[in-house]
Amino acid sequence: MSAVLALLACDSAFAQRVACPDLQAVLATAEAEFVPYRGKLNVSIMPGAAVPGPAELPALLDFEEHVYETTRPLRGARHCEVRVTRMQDDAVALRRASYRCHWSSSDALAALKRSLAACIVNPVAREEEPESLRLYVRQVSSGEGHDTVFVAVETNAQAVELNVTRSVCLNRSLGGCDEE
Repeated sequence: MSAVLALLACDSAFAQRVACPDLQAVLATAEAEFVPYRGKLNVSIMPGAAVPGPAELPALLDFEEHVYETTRPLRGARHCEVRVTRMQDDAVALRRASYRCHWSSSDALAALKRSLAACIVNPVAREEEPESLRLYVRQVSSGEGHDTVFVAVETNAQAVELNVTRSVCLNRSLGGCDEE
């Protein structure tokens, strides 16, 4: 019986880690907006549609978002998806693609933080707080905007979310991307 409990504990601990080869494979598709991981389209918000969220979003000149099932979820995650968002207004043109996974338990945060830090050994920047970790894999910025790839994990009362995100912002007016 103790061998079975030990095996279950080991499986549970593994479910709260990210396998580095799997994470690296997801990162390798960030520039292509995770196309190899996109499955069935679940949600699509197109320009002119009512946009859920902050009151300022309906004032956008152009906004669209597509949410896809993923064809290859990370092991141990409860749910994974690919989300592609485009937004354009007088200040910016923003394109963001994210591969997102959710874990049921907020207890997974510490193990996922350690796992990410082990997988991304030399990030170009690191931001950490008790309830989150963000590791920047690429961060290029200029007066014209920025092109950033990062891996983040954060928790709230219900779950833990891991994001692999590529964000490209182009200024349409001075400092537009600074407000992102």
